[in-house]
Amino acid sequence: MSECRVLFTVEARAAYDGLPSERRAHLDKAVRILARDPFRKAATWSSSCRRSSTSSPA
Repeated sequence: MSECRVLFTVEARAAYDGLPSERRAHLDKAVRILARDPFRKAATWSSSCRRSSTSSPA
C-alpha cells in the first residue's frame, strides 16, 4: 500500500488533538479511505447536497 502525508494547520491540529480517541480513529480511517480513492461517491457532494446547503432557512 502506498504512503500518504496529511498536513494540518495549527488550528486543525488543535481540533484533532481535542477529539476523543474514538472520533480520531474514525477520522484517521476516513482519511485513509479518501487517500486510496479521492473520487469515492461518499467523498463527493450530490447536487441535492449542494442545493440544500445553499438554500435559505425556512
